[in-house]
Amino acid sequence: MKGVELQDSGDLKQALAEIGAGKARQVYLIHGDEYLCRTAAQEIAEALVPAGSRDLNLVALDSAAGPRRVAEELRTLPMFRGTKVVWVQPAEFLAPRKSARGDPWAKVRELWGAGRRRDAARRVLAMAGRAGFSLEDLGHGSQEEWDRAGLPLKPGDGEILAAVLELATAESMTIPENDTRALEELLAAGLPPGHHLVAVVEEIDPVSPVAKLCRERGLEIGRSLQPAAGPGKRPEADAAALAREVLAPRGKALAPDASRLLVSRVGGDARALASELEKLASYVGTRERIEAKDVLDVVPQSAGEDYFALTNALEARDERGLLVAIDGELAFGAAPLKILAGLAASVRGLLSTRAQLADQGAQRGMSFQEFERRVLPRIAEADRRAGRKAQHPFRAFKRAEASLKYRRTELARALLLCAEADIGLKRGMDGRTWLVRLAAAIGGKG
Repeated sequence: MKGVELQDSGDLKQALAEIGAGKARQVYLIHGDEYLCRTAAQEIAEALVPAGSRDLNLVALDSAAGPRRVAEELRTLPMFRGTKVVWVQPAEFLAPRKSARGDPWAKVRELWGAGRRRDAARRVLAMAGRAGFSLEDLGHGSQEEWDRAGLPLKPGDGEILAAVLELATAESMTIPENDTRALEELLAAGLPPGHHLVAVVEEIDPVSPVAKLCRERGLEIGRSLQPAAGPGKRPEADAAALAREVLAPRGKALAPDASRLLVSRVGGDARALASELEKLASYVGTRERIEAKDVLDVVPQSAGEDYFALTNALEARDERGLLVAIDGELAFGAAPLKILAGLAASVRGLLSTRAQLADQGAQRGMSFQEFERRVLPRIAEADRRAGRKAQHPFRAFKRAEASLKYRRTELARALLLCAEADIGLKRGMDGRTWLVRLAAAIGGKG
């Protein structure tokens, strides 16, 4: 686990000082870690709008609000006289279509896995809007179309996409419009006196005209967690700066060894770290210093509970990725038998799908449209006869695509190896040795 320290541009203090001196900016453009940005945005909004006026003069919008809606809110006079703030988080219309940080779906998977499905769905809809997709495209867009849009799907994303479509349809969620011209015109002319925009986004599109105008009209604030360099090749965990921000108002401090232990248990997610710090502050009572023993007593080890990396590597037939995922889970303290159970379940799913496709004419490399026309009707009929629930077309396509990377004999052999590994582990044999054997046998190219 890499250590993390809070990297703050320092402009949050500048922003609060300017507001206190009566020199507030029209726009505050905040980017970086979602939780850290939210806390900064909240401090700025509360500094701008008096407590008695916040119910009506502080307007909070999410990614479902497009730039036209933001412009309309900024033009509208507040219910009460005085300052009005429009706080948008996440302001997805400021984000790049293709993330420079790598995988644009990573945050969606994180939110989905954490049970924040509406937040994940709103993010997917906003991404689709930037790519020019309609709601119907979510269920029928091909892998190639998502690739061309700069939003390549990984194994498992198709299932999330299908579930997002179901959720959006059931709750009448829509794809926000992505035309920024109205907001650009308003920013270029200047916001009405006393009106402020607080826009929060994880990553800013470097060529976005509206982002450029936000910078010109306001103050840019970066808030993120970054690896903290330690001795040698292994980073040294350091959550001290975030701890100061969370604990100082409570009169508490975090010991250095407790900081390293906390990050090793929780990881680099600022929201989770802040939550555990708040628990620790309550746990130590009147004591001012939080020690490593307190972390051991209060903070659970979160490793070994998320098998997305294992499943994704298996479905991509990525032997190296599978080895890295296994080593990561073992390093976090996951039980080898638990890792094996996750692998076996994934192999069984692939084998079941591969067997179902054997007589359906599915071929590697076929497009979604070809799959939907030639193969899906036969699968749907087989499901109907077996009394199984019909699969979503895109979900069925992604499952088929993953399973077709293997021969049936390979998957059957892999399942047999899982059974042999189960016996070996229960007899006390070395867990990593068995799991590495499995990774080589399952993930290796056929």
